[in-house]
Amino acid sequence: MKNRNIPYGYCYNNGTIIVHPTESAIVGEVCLSYLEGQSLLKIAEWLNERLIEYLPGIYGWNKARVKRILEDERYLGTDSYPRLISEEMHTAIQGIKNGRNTQKETDRKAEIYQLTTPILCPICQSKMKRRFDSKRKCQTRWMCENLECRIGIDKDDTELLQDITEAMNYLIDHPELVHEVAPEAIEPSIETRKINNEIARMLENIEVDRDAIRKKMLEAVSQKYQDIDSAAYTTQKLKADLSSMEKLESFSAVTTEKIVKAIILYNNKTIAFILENDQIIRKESTNGSHSKTEGGTSNTADN
Repeated sequence: MKNRNIPYGYCYNNGTIIVHPTESAIVGEVCLSYLEGQSLLKIAEWLNERLIEYLPGIYGWNKARVKRILEDERYLGTDSYPRLISEEMHTAIQGIKNGRNTQKETDRKAEIYQLTTPILCPICQSKMKRRFDSKRKCQTRWMCENLECRIGIDKDDTELLQDITEAMNYLIDHPELVHEVAPEAIEPSIETRKINNEIARMLENIEVDRDAIRKKMLEAVSQKYQDIDSAAYTTQKLKADLSSMEKLESFSAVTTEKIVKAIILYNNKTIAFILENDQIIRKESTNGSHSKTEGGTSNTADN
């Protein structure tokens, strides 16, 4: 099942929602870790390091996905879902979460706080963090978190969300722009990186076990082919999803997260999407708009 249409921790059995034995245990560990003081980011990193699947073959845990587990009331045993956590645990979690939230109530309701897709630096591709200063002409600035870069780009919240919405609608109108990226451009999966690290450590040993290294290299090649197959599937799914979507009337964090892995914010305040298949698509904010896709191709838009 590639689409998660029920909460993590559950599965279907003959049309009935039941407890998933492995995933439900992870839900419990996530809740306990949070109660013990771990941050959303630390929990997400821990899940990725342990190669815990969010979906079959997908290890992409982030703060938003961890947050959903901590907030979902269906784990209490509602709406035909079996109970996974107690009322006391859920209440304690919400108390900690509310205590950590230092934003004003009006801020929590602002659309910009619904944006969970990471914003990346155009120079070093590191994550950028939103900074707000009511005294500045443009009150919002995105700062690169890389201390060796620290580029800052002013971008109004409303303008950013509007650009994202327009770019999403452009993709919905033109799903044919989505294509498979070259195999060498596919980002290695966590499992592939793990195997490559193991090979590197084996090569550092004084006494090299050639047979063991050869076996591990074959494992790396096999995993790389699995990554390519997964990328092909993701590309076809993206096309199908976009083809079935209606154009957005306003910004949708859910739709954006479904299609877009990350957003690059450029110095000229334009944006590009890194799609879930690692393809980069950029729609310029100019009168003669066009979309640049990975590989240097461009497609003229009719808007």
